[in-house]
Amino acid sequence: MRYVLFVAVGVFSAPVFAADVAEAVRTEAVDALPKSSFYDADVAAARGQPGTLIRSEAFTGYELPPYVRATRILYRSRSQADRGTAASAVVIVPTRVAPPGGWPFIIWAQATMGVAPTCAPSLSKQLGEYTETLVKEGLARGFAVVAVDYSGLGAGSPREYLWKVASANDIAFAAPAARAAESQLAPAWVAVGHSEGGLAAWGVAEKMVTLRDSTYRGAMALAPFVDADTLIGHAAVTPGQTYYPVYMAFGIKTAYPVFDIHSMLLPTGVNAYPRLTTQVCRSLVNALSEPLRPGTVLDPRWTASPLAQRLVSSNLVGNKRILGPLFVGSPDSDDIIFEQVVAARVKALCSTRATVTYQVYPGDRRSMLLTAFPDQLDWIVDRLRDRSATSSCQ
Repeated sequence: MRYVLFVAVGVFSAPVFAADVAEAVRTEAVDALPKSSFYDADVAAARGQPGTLIRSEAFTGYELPPYVRATRILYRSRSQADRGTAASAVVIVPTRVAPPGGWPFIIWAQATMGVAPTCAPSLSKQLGEYTETLVKEGLARGFAVVAVDYSGLGAGSPREYLWKVASANDIAFAAPAARAAESQLAPAWVAVGHSEGGLAAWGVAEKMVTLRDSTYRGAMALAPFVDADTLIGHAAVTPGQTYYPVYMAFGIKTAYPVFDIHSMLLPTGVNAYPRLTTQVCRSLVNALSEPLRPGTVLDPRWTASPLAQRLVSSNLVGNKRILGPLFVGSPDSDDIIFEQVVAARVKALCSTRATVTYQVYPGDRRSMLLTAFPDQLDWIVDRLRDRSATSSCQ
């Protein structure tokens, strides 16, 4: 089972909503897959050229259409500090004959699923959120899907949550590893990310300035987590979002073990930290965080910590050049990702003469995935067919 549930011994200062928790427990239990030895990778296994394949295996336990096949891959990536680590992903291709040259593909980086190793999308029958939709529609439009876990979810060293460079590495280095495992993949690929993954996809566009991967065709950042200090500050005072500061404290401590979580979290957050970061994933975290009253988790002075500031500055976007076209989609009514903040980052990027398509869609960061879907597919297909991209920059 994915977690051990403890909710009664002084972890939360308000009553837990038992019905919500029970439903979340049921949902996670039904969807969870066991973590097998496939994900095992020691320090020695992670050493070597990033993007090289460690191992792969066919896997039939996902709830995917019958006309596709799935292959799990374990490959070498790099951490925020540029150290070797392992990462896992799933390659999904049609069972029918590939077109000449193979299937071009997207690398899908989804929103926050949790920070515990068992929260990997590849350890859920549904492969996380939105993956099946991309598979169905993508294959109808002629491209395959590679769904990444991020290092620390499934395999690798502990999750460096919300560190842009580490997550971008996991996406970029999945491309050659996926092609090594699946001969029917074509060279061309596009990075597509949502929320946390949106920041990572933007990071891929920055990384390509130095990596210069000739098979890369562009990146799509949907409802990206930009301006971490603003985002976390709002999450801390927003009902149902108060677990984000806990996750961020975990991410900072993973990258810098000397970080003291007490410099960022109030006692309520410190008490919730062990459960939220080691035992539960997205749906259960949402339920368990409901009693964490807004304003009781994050210390308002948290940005005074040099290591917290390092995360904030490392994750800035718009201040660095990118390579290739970038699509940025923003929700118009989300409670922690604000359109005006995303727009300001896009405006800053435009000053570098980047090719950026910027669109605002009705809804919050989840519902906008559907309102933006036709534009997503058209933009992806155009990139994979090497068509020129238009820009919203004036």
